Amino acid sequence: MFTLNDPAGSQVLQDFAYAYLLGASTYIYLKPFQADVDSPATKSVLGRYSAHCPQEPLVQAARCVITYLLDKHPIRVSFVRYDEGERNVVPIAPEDFWHGT
Repeated sequence: MFTLNDPAGSQVLQDFAYAYLLGASTYIYLKPFQADVDSPATKSVLGRYSAHCPQEPLVQAARCVITYLLDKHPIRVSFVRYDEGERNVVPIAPEDFWHGT
């Protein structure tokens, strides 16, 4: 779950979520999405941050966007699961993004 307490931050949060799924997520079913270097959506999202982040290789570009947006906005990331009917929310620290959490 990604949150940003800023009513004007919708685009920022969408870009962060996209970059996270592209460059940090280890969810195996995202592999085709992560490998699609010709995706117009990927080029659009990464391109918005081209002044701050290199555009290739793709994973490094996405990780740069993640880091850039975290530095500029108070984005919070949490892992949410439902266990025995209860909702459990566990915050994920930015330094743990690159370790498959």
